[in-house]
Formats: sequence, structure tokens, C-alpha cells
Amino acid sequence: FKLYLPLIEDQPESRSQDSSMTPGKGCILIVDDESVIRMVYKTLLSDLGYEVLLAEDGRQGLDLFSREYKNIDLVILDMIMPEMNGRETFIAMKEIDPDVCALIISGYSNENSKDLLDLGVYGYLQKPIEGHVLSHTISEALKKKGDSAVSNS
Repeated sequence: FKLYLPLIEDQPESRSQDSSMTPGKGCILIVDDESVIRMVYKTLLSDLGYEVLLAEDGRQGLDLFSREYKNIDLVILDMIMPEMNGRETFIAMKEIDPDVCALIISGYSNENSKDLLDLGVYGYLQKPIEGHVLSHTISEALKKKGDSAVSNS
């Protein structure tokens, strides 16, 4: 068989992915049932300056959150998980800390995202997520959380 590929005359400008990353500080709890996703997020966020806690499902995430919520600045929740999904986990976390700051991340459609935003989730991101998008969204969520903490004082 023959394989034909288009000829590209101009090389795209190389762009350093790290230059568009937004570093930060704080503690982030990642709740996702896929171990590869947890480790990728942990590596990325640790390299950006965050302390990262991991949970492999909603129940484990809720247990960890109930013990550490005063130290957790942001929660990243997968939407579809066994036993307790992202929505259920967020609602239970909100009972512990009404000011919990959370991002929902899912590989499935975002048809329930309006409902979650109405419940107080900061944002909804669709998998796969580019590192710079995730880092920027986290930075914005933490900034907004900090702004509301100052205005509530």
C-alpha cells in the first residue's frame, strides 16, 4: 500500500508549553477514579508549586476532605466515579464547608454543568485538558475564592 502525506513547507512556531503555565500556591485535592489522571495532575500541579492530595473515588475524597478541609484551597472532582459521583461528592463537601471551591472535570458531556454551577461549583472543564488551561482555571478559581474571602471579612 502507499501512504501519502501532505507537504508542510512552513514549520509551526515552537512554543514552550511551560511558558503559558500559571504557577501558584495552595493545597489541591484531586478526586478521580483513574490513577493515570491523578498522577498526571499531581505531577503538573506539584511542578507549578501546589501541594496535592489524591483520592481515588468520591467516598475517599469526602473522607479526606472532612479531615483536611481547613487546609484544602481547591477540589478537582471527576464527574463520573463509582459509588459516589462528582455531583454527590461536591454536595456532601458543601455540607462540611459551604465555601468549598471546586472544579468539575469530565470526559462526558457537560449537560449537567449549569446545575452544578448553580450549586456553587466554580467551573466545569471537559477532558482532555491542556495543562495551561487547567493551571489558568485553577489560578482564577483561587483568586476568586480569595476575593470573596476578603469581601466576606
